[in-house]
Amino acid sequence: MPAGRRALRVFPGTIGHLHLFRARYALAVLAALLAPLVLLSFHPVDEIDSINYLHYLIEWMANRSTPYDFATYYVAFWELSFLPTWMVTRVDLFFPLLELKSLVLLALAAWLLGREFKLRAALLGATVLGSCLLRHMWYAVSGISTLKNDMLHGVGFLLLTLVVVRATRRRLTRADIALLAGGVIFAPVKYLGIFIVPVAIAAILWFRREQVRSHPASTIRATLAIGVLALGTSWHYYVHHVLEFGSPFYPVQINLGPIHLPGLADLSNTSLLYNARNPELWRIFFLPASGISHAGLMFPLVLALTLLLSAGCCARAMFLWLRHGRAPAPLDAAAFLILCGWMLYFRSALGAGGAAGDLGFIRNDLNSLRYAEGVLAASELFLVALFQRIAPALVGANLASRLILLYSRIPAQVFPLSLVLPAAGAVLVTLLAASRLRPRLRAALCLAALVISCPFLVERNRVLWTPYWNDLKPALSAVRTQGLAVLALTDGGYFAGQVVAAGNPVNPAVRALLPEQMDQLPVTERPAYLAVLFSPGSEGAATWRIRYAPYYARWGYSLVRGGEQGLLLRRSQIH
Repeated sequence: MPAGRRALRVFPGTIGHLHLFRARYALAVLAALLAPLVLLSFHPVDEIDSINYLHYLIEWMANRSTPYDFATYYVAFWELSFLPTWMVTRVDLFFPLLELKSLVLLALAAWLLGREFKLRAALLGATVLGSCLLRHMWYAVSGISTLKNDMLHGVGFLLLTLVVVRATRRRLTRADIALLAGGVIFAPVKYLGIFIVPVAIAAILWFRREQVRSHPASTIRATLAIGVLALGTSWHYYVHHVLEFGSPFYPVQINLGPIHLPGLADLSNTSLLYNARNPELWRIFFLPASGISHAGLMFPLVLALTLLLSAGCCARAMFLWLRHGRAPAPLDAAAFLILCGWMLYFRSALGAGGAAGDLGFIRNDLNSLRYAEGVLAASELFLVALFQRIAPALVGANLASRLILLYSRIPAQVFPLSLVLPAAGAVLVTLLAASRLRPRLRAALCLAALVISCPFLVERNRVLWTPYWNDLKPALSAVRTQGLAVLALTDGGYFAGQVVAAGNPVNPAVRALLPEQMDQLPVTERPAYLAVLFSPGSEGAATWRIRYAPYYARWGYSLVRGGEQGLLLRRSQIH
């Protein structure tokens, strides 16, 4: 018994000195946990929107259009960053690494915000890791295997919140101005950013009003610098839309009180707020059918507490300021931005579904939650700061549930368990062995491992890429350099087939032509070969063979090769 008591007294101190609990060893364990997710997410782009985005990159590569000609006139700032690598290498093998940049930036921005909340390093690290493990960050609608800008928008929101929080404490430095510029640039890659940026800037100006009054020249210089950077990156798209169409939000029609901006459709009836009376919406958020939300075990509690407590903090801060002149605390400022972020998400178009009364987007794995990735990360940090005593258990449960949800999606036919476990073990052993190296050398080792392994993993996962067109891929490859084009169909996946026809390495000479463009071309200028590639599940997938047969005959094409979901045609007379 005395020996046991002595052991218990010595045990905590001994544990604290074990190498396993040092930061560098914890990072090795973290890398081993994330290794299976790399196997899951490093594959060719197959998400339908991103495949269509690749069409525009091919057009830009061939100088057939400009970045202003992008899908539904969205801001192409992030997608354009993929073009240099594709132009130089001509292959898609490094796309996951390019998208991974936004996730790394999201983690760094969340870490900086958590430090402002005075969170312990271990608790902050676990919270940030959990925030970076949402399912749609790693696969499907907006993950690492896509070209989506949702995570970059989240980075912008976190940076804006960070600078607002710092503005409550002290004068802003040049580093803070640089972070603010990042938020102003990144947040507007989605339309929601146009609204949150002015809110954040107004809050900063109010908190630092004395600094603005005493140093007007510095304020003007900072404003001009941020303005020039913003106009040169993401905001010039909105200026173009105002000049070209009369609205920065075109093609979305805006009807807000007396404000009416032109567009092709008013999508306000597709928002979550419009569907607030639908009980199914609330069940999806707070009582998921499977018992565990697609956003993790703790998401329903996080959302409910965030909405209640952020509103409460704002009301309390307002009362204390009006009654006693007390300035809002940093957490109060964060609560204000977080509440604004959630309100904008609930009001955003296409938050619920694609039409009035439709909940398809939110019902499908909380698809539209990707619009609020930064808001959710800030919300989790906010709650951890409020409940630091009980937070470790809740953060751990949230992190574990999200890891399990992700692990369940690893394609067993490509990466069986007998391969996944040794891969994770190899990562752990390698990093533990390298733990005594200098930090910069360890970082370089990790980066080199990612760069070297990425092409091999992408190519291994290619067996799952667009399998519905496998029967036509050899024939397309044979005529790729002989005047091949793809018929783009609004009811068949739009431009999705172009990247398959263009190949890997990509041949930018392969065009995508709409039926009306084919009609306008003289007979001798029509492509020698025409690929018709229908996406499964698209509107016209069931009847396309019958409906489009007259078009081929009218244009002078005959069948070369038929497939399950497409055709390869040849022009009858080639001159």
